[in-house]
Amino acid sequence: MSRGRTTTGQTKRFLILILAVFHTTDTDAAHSMGILKTSWQPLCEATANLNAIPSNVNANLKTATTQVMNMLQEALRAGIYAKMHKASKTAKQATIVQAYLTSAAMAGLQQLSAMDITNGIDLVAKATYLKGDIDTFLNLAANIKQDTEGCLVTTATTVLSAWDKQSADGTPCPTTLQATTTTQTALRNLKHNGHSGAADTNNNGDQHQAANTANCRLFSPTNANGLGKSGAIAADFYWAGGYYKVAATTDARLTIADLRSAAALSTTEQKPWADVFTALNTEPKATHNSYKNITQQLETDDRATNLLGRIYKNDGSKTKEDVKTDRTALFGDTSADQHRKIFGTINDDKITTKIAGLAAGTQLGTITDGNDLAAMLAVLELANMDEVQALKKKLEEQKDQQQTVSETTCNKIKVEADCNKTAICSFNKTETDENKKCQLDAKKALATGVPVTQTQTTETTAASDRCTKHTKKEECETENKNVKAGEKTVCGWIEEKCKDSSFLVNKQFAIMVYAFVTLLFVFLKIPPH
Repeated sequence: MSRGRTTTGQTKRFLILILAVFHTTDTDAAHSMGILKTSWQPLCEATANLNAIPSNVNANLKTATTQVMNMLQEALRAGIYAKMHKASKTAKQATIVQAYLTSAAMAGLQQLSAMDITNGIDLVAKATYLKGDIDTFLNLAANIKQDTEGCLVTTATTVLSAWDKQSADGTPCPTTLQATTTTQTALRNLKHNGHSGAADTNNNGDQHQAANTANCRLFSPTNANGLGKSGAIAADFYWAGGYYKVAATTDARLTIADLRSAAALSTTEQKPWADVFTALNTEPKATHNSYKNITQQLETDDRATNLLGRIYKNDGSKTKEDVKTDRTALFGDTSADQHRKIFGTINDDKITTKIAGLAAGTQLGTITDGNDLAAMLAVLELANMDEVQALKKKLEEQKDQQQTVSETTCNKIKVEADCNKTAICSFNKTETDENKKCQLDAKKALATGVPVTQTQTTETTAASDRCTKHTKKEECETENKNVKAGEKTVCGWIEEKCKDSSFLVNKQFAIMVYAFVTLLFVFLKIPPH
């Protein structure tokens, strides 16, 4: 009887031990099971988003560059129009537009150079690095399967059956790198603050891993169930850029990174994800203000206000209200309408003669080549310089001619009545020289509006002498201290020299004087000198 009781007890203890062994083995195996779709699907979503990033960056940078180039083209066309139409109102509008667009284009180039090119390259590099980590894991895990065992599980007990590196169980999952294009694709899941489709990190039950089937050695450090050979791996290891953490030494449930919040990714192993989220925050966008042509909003734009202040007030600190008068004089209260008109006028304008190799009749708006536009502008600017120089030379010649003919013209008149009825001469009866009795009368000439550069002989000092002796602007201007309001100034600071202010005559007035003198010769029948 005693022996029977002993045998029964031993049998019970053996059965308990067997149950314990199987229970332990089953529990350990559960810790190294394959991952469920709710866990691996966010990886597929992420790699699809990451695939689009290089093309998105390329599209934004190309669009931004094109917008800057368009502003430069518009600026050159506006400059060309202004040179062709001189001092017309539309030419002045075009000049302001040219200044604004040049400034805006420079700001766009600064944004590209200092920020967006670097940020774009950085984002592509970070995205490509993370995608490589994810794709390596998915391609490996999808192909590790045998019957009911495997690493990617679609339901609680079913292993992923088909894998073509493009989709998995109906979910887009491209684990290849697509060609870079200029097609832009909105990122559905990855944002600068995290992954909107990421799962909760809780894995204390069967939230991320299968329960009792579909073993996967990728998730175990031991030699019995995982990647160890004769023992367990001594250090933690990670998959998919730190998304999965496999604890060292013994089988344990996977630790899942919280991709829902970029701020939650704090470990070195999770840095590939954190880097992408950070880089997305500075992703280059062609919609940035630096790339916009907003000449239709001159009345509200700070750049326009600064430029108008500098152009009209010589002060870049002026407010919108300070420059309102100058702005509205050209563009009205609302610049949108004038904006459309001036750009239409510029682009519709045609060149009247062959310029820089471009045929007469060519429409400005059709000229887009940078060399064509630059050459045209240079030709017109050089022609304008030559025209100004020629005009200055002609005025100087007319001024010299006027100086020589004024006194001699009077001296040639011998009859007192004829002398006195001229606009610039008076008969001096006391003069002993019969050839100089009819003399130049500066006061009379001034009263009749005829400019003269010589004074009568009774003057003690010629105005030209009084002026030319000064070498400083301040000293030059002191000669005018006794000049009354409405009277002509004596001296003026002209071309960095103190000169007789009567030099300040315009072309039309000089021609009028020349014509007057010529008629005088004809009228009085005075023989040439």
